[in-house]
Amino acid sequence: MYRCRLWLNGQSVGEVRWSLGETRVSVWAECPFEERVIYRVTIYGEGEDGLSIGVMAPEGGRFFVHREFPLHKARLLLKTPVYALHGEISRTLPGETRTLPLPFAFSSMGGLPADFGGRRDPLLCMCAQQVPRLRYKLFEGCEYLVFPLQVGGRMDFTAFFCLVTPVWLEGALYGVLCVDREGEARRFVPAV
Repeated sequence: MYRCRLWLNGQSVGEVRWSLGETRVSVWAECPFEERVIYRVTIYGEGEDGLSIGVMAPEGGRFFVHREFPLHKARLLLKTPVYALHGEISRTLPGETRTLPLPFAFSSMGGLPADFGGRRDPLLCMCAQQVPRLRYKLFEGCEYLVFPLQVGGRMDFTAFFCLVTPVWLEGALYGVLCVDREGEARRFVPAV
């Protein structure tokens, strides 16, 4: 039995387990239950396309999903070292999909993790910790920082002004800043 951590908005909330059979790979994931939301689980490796496990269902007071894959569909689990794998939850409301131009649902964003710091630029960390309504999400190896913008008003992340991308989300103006795997601030480039 193999296992890796399951993450939601940058926090470890559970685990993904899998076992290899002769012709199939069985995958299970579980985490605490949350009412009125949909959790979709995907496993990622370093720089790889993810393997979608599916939508979690409530079971015994927890969210749970089980799926079996033929060996050729589970190459990610067979070829990638276990230490390089992690599960990610995409959290959406019923009927909600990703919020363009973001690659995920806006409602899936949470607050800044308590351990935000470490390898990141100290000035970036200081700015992020001073923004009262900052939203955060770790998605496919990139950290997204989203914060309200006001035309003619004070802007948070002034030191990173050239890297902030203004976007309209749910009828309001926001700034988006990305942080790559090395902890460097990068410009958000919306997918077309």
